Amino acid sequence: MANNAPESVFEAALAYISEAPSYHIALEMVLILWIVYLLFFSRQYKPESKRDKLTKEEEEQIIAQWEPEPLVPNVYPTDRAVDPAPIVTGVAGLHVTVNGKRCLNLATFNFLGLLGEQCITSKAAE
Repeated sequence: MANNAPESVFEAALAYISEAPSYHIALEMVLILWIVYLLFFSRQYKPESKRDKLTKEEEEQIIAQWEPEPLVPNVYPTDRAVDPAPIVTGVAGLHVTVNGKRCLNLATFNFLGLLGEQCITSKAAE
């Protein structure tokens, strides 16, 4: 029984390299070199150390002037009136009446348009 599976990781890598297109291998090598450059040879971020530091008096003055913003705005029931819930009247169909105004009904699962059929309504009533 012949086993064509590679015996080690090195052999698996060689088999992959021999089957992969050359542009794919070249792109992978460029990406690996770019990552090595970024990790080992790029300059690290160093904030400016020459920045003027605040004195204790300036810090205390800033802290004394600071006022936190509220997490939730102050809203009281007297500030705004709550709209009453809409009243839907009539039979659910293509159109419904909401607060006396005829509207297109987009809130039902009437995919086949069978809600308003008289024969279905009469059979359901029996």
